[in-house]
Amino acid sequence: MTMMRFAPVFGLAFVVAACGPGDRTDTAVTLGDTMPGTTVAGPQGTGIGMDTGMAGTQHGMAGMENRVQLNPVNNSGISGEAMLNPTGNQVQVMVRLMGTPGNTTHQGHIHSGRCPNPGGVVAPLQPITTGADGAGEMTTTVDVPAAAAMDGQHVVQYHAAGASPGQPVACGDIPQQMGM
Repeated sequence: MTMMRFAPVFGLAFVVAACGPGDRTDTAVTLGDTMPGTTVAGPQGTGIGMDTGMAGTQHGMAGMENRVQLNPVNNSGISGEAMLNPTGNQVQVMVRLMGTPGNTTHQGHIHSGRCPNPGGVVAPLQPITTGADGAGEMTTTVDVPAAAAMDGQHVVQYHAAGASPGQPVACGDIPQQMGM
């Protein structure tokens, strides 16, 4: 008998593992990893696909991963999702924005504080340039210790296209990671 496991990614479900009896292996899905031959399409109508896959069983702080829902602010209609994954004394940040005006570039940052009124910039993130469909993504690594970024007192925030930093358009509270 084969057991199938499913995990949502940006509102889509896909198979992340198939195990035979007694072969159970826990896995974590991280954006940017690649499972050969697997591509998951982006949200309906975006036209952007995203390679996804499986990371092996992860232990310790390097295996702690935070998913952050980016919610629209200032009536922007822009939303998204971020994944934070500790890598040594840094944090890999993967962000996807949706619902932006097409073909625009948005600056992002990790800020101190909480949404909707975050504090100062802690670390800049790579800008996201969206396609004609209003969706775009980026991956970068920031020089911020995971214990600091994931202490429950920081946010991921993206700003309107144009002047930097610009008006906030999407913000998400980074949850506190226990055991840090």
